[in-house]
Amino acid sequence: MHSTESARQKLLYHYTTAESLLGIVQSRSLWATDIRFLNDTAEFSFARDVLLRELLSRANRLRNERVRLLIRKELATLQVMAPPPAYVISLSERGNALSQWRAYAPRDGVSIGFHIGALRAIKDFALYRCRYLKKEEVKTERGKHALRAIVDEVYGNIQWTARLIQQEARKKTLTDNSLLQAQRDHTALVASALVWAALKIKHGGFSEEVEWRLIDNVPGLNVVHALGDDPKGLLRFRRGAFGVTPYLVATLPQSWRKAPLGIAKVIVGPSASAVSTVASIRDLFRIKLRSSATVESCEIPFRAW
Repeated sequence: MHSTESARQKLLYHYTTAESLLGIVQSRSLWATDIRFLNDTAEFSFARDVLLRELLSRANRLRNERVRLLIRKELATLQVMAPPPAYVISLSERGNALSQWRAYAPRDGVSIGFHIGALRAIKDFALYRCRYLKKEEVKTERGKHALRAIVDEVYGNIQWTARLIQQEARKKTLTDNSLLQAQRDHTALVASALVWAALKIKHGGFSEEVEWRLIDNVPGLNVVHALGDDPKGLLRFRRGAFGVTPYLVATLPQSWRKAPLGIAKVIVGPSASAVSTVASIRDLFRIKLRSSATVESCEIPFRAW
């Protein structure tokens, strides 16, 4: 993608298989995967640990001892608890990167270029550009500046829940059990905020991916409660690399600046049949979507890696 493109014309690319491309066209949607079933769960742990350390550092500077202890207790709980569900779709500014082909679409792969505006129009999801940090950068001024806005968001949630817990504790009619449940609910809210923040950070070693993420915007507790009887019909399940995998459906806009589903371009990955695959995808788009989106080959020589 050329740097001269305006923000309105900017494309973000989703690397996937030919089978998934057919599914996207037929269902008019993308699938957002539960973060527990992603390939980069270690990266998520790195981001969460970075945030928890920064949050603890802030809490230790508080003058109000009671609030400081409440927040430290909350952070200690977050450190050991399993993260609540969150659902993401990964995209990249780079539509034709060999490392991406190898990692996400090694065989019959395609890279689907979506208008950035179309992605932002998807209901119940928010689009974020990942910030890349290495461990040694976290303590530098540059690293602290990159983290500040993200940490502020989580820290505000923690302070808010600490105040709520204090208010609950002062209620004369409150039982020990109801106070404990209130604390659990507040902690769940903070945990959701922490997950959201962590998903905006990636290890600097992967910076060449230039990743953006579509993150579900459904309130955290609603999704947690949906894991029971799923009253809103939110969750669906598919077979994935790590077994039965939960996901949410992200419905694409029917048309975006005359581009059906917001798709402006498709790049066919390294393939022994790249020429015929390009032709067949053009036919697919013309017949099923009445779209004249650009379809081209990546032109990287095929190798059975």
